[in-house]
Amino acid sequence: MHNLTCFDIFTCINGQCIDKNGVCDGRDQCYDGSDEIDCHGITTNLMLILLGLVGLVCVIMLWILIVVCIRFYSARNSAYKQLT
Repeated sequence: MHNLTCFDIFTCINGQCIDKNGVCDGRDQCYDGSDEIDCHGITTNLMLILLGLVGLVCVIMLWILIVVCIRFYSARNSAYKQLT
C-alpha cells in the first residue's frame, strides 16, 4: 500500500489524486466518489429559490381565486331582489 500525497490537487479518500477542477462538478473523478461529498450547496440554493418561486405563484393564485369567488358571490347575491 502506498501513501500518496497530492500537492496542489485534490486527494480522494482512497488516496487517488485528481485535479481540483473536478471537485463538486457533479461527476465522480475519484473512484470512491469522495470528490462529490458535501457538494450540495449549489443544488440546495437552487432548490430554495425554486421553492420560493413556487410558493409565490401559489399565493398569487390563491388571491386570484379569492377575488374571483368574492366577485362571483357578490354578483350572484345582487341578482336576487328582496321581497318586501
